[in-house]
Amino acid sequence: MSDFTTEQHSKHSYYLDPDSTPYRQGIFDVIRIFLPAFAWSDAADDADMISVLRGEHSWTLQIGKDTIVLQTEGMDENQCRKKLKQAVYQYFLNLYGGNHPWGIMTGIRPTKIVHRYRDTDMPAAEIKQTIMDEYFLREDKAALLMEVTERQRPFLLTPQEAKEKVSIYLSIPFCPTRCHYCSFPSFCLPKPHLQEEYLSHLIAECHAVGEALSAKGIQVQTVYIGGGTPTSIHAMQLERLLQNVHNAFGSHFAEFTVEAGRPDTITEEKLQLFMTIM
Repeated sequence: MSDFTTEQHSKHSYYLDPDSTPYRQGIFDVIRIFLPAFAWSDAADDADMISVLRGEHSWTLQIGKDTIVLQTEGMDENQCRKKLKQAVYQYFLNLYGGNHPWGIMTGIRPTKIVHRYRDTDMPAAEIKQTIMDEYFLREDKAALLMEVTERQRPFLLTPQEAKEKVSIYLSIPFCPTRCHYCSFPSFCLPKPHLQEEYLSHLIAECHAVGEALSAKGIQVQTVYIGGGTPTSIHAMQLERLLQNVHNAFGSHFAEFTVEAGRPDTITEEKLQLFMTIM
């Protein structure tokens, strides 16, 4: 991590340079660690601009008047992006402080990162230290991840099984309202004709993917319908989707899940539908 000094900013408004759009989500996720209600400003005049300039051997992160040079020689794209998130995290930690036990692990499946390390046969103690050093995890959270992934290992597919089975994720990116903390690509429930249009395209894609998998002899092991809030759409729309999922991918799933995180979108009719079709 490069050394830099931070100019104390009195405002919490930031504008992303349009040329830095590929890094928008990663930077956004880190800023939200410190500013939970953060949203990008649409205008550069009343905000500090954030930009990322890629060079042959280094990347330059600009936040307002502050410049951070990241040495990236020999790194691949994922390593460079992780270094960028580290720099953004350190910058805002200097600004706002706080105790952030999960560091820059902002995703919903932090165990995947640890499993990738385990797949390389890296010793457990080294993995634990690596995620503490590179993702800024607190020691107890790193220990928790090591314990959870150790328990998960016997239930994971072997490399050969992973070539023959897949899991399908379907997104219903609609919610009645958008929660402050949400970092998913989700939108307030649109007009009915737009819901129908989206659903029709999703179903068509299910059948196209199902045919491609069948041609290669690949079995769908699990189906997860997430969002957004899938239960925010009408029961008749859910029924149509679930029936087409079975038509496209078969019916012998080890697991079939529909996310229902908003109690105000769950009805007896929808629960009965799940029991009947799933």
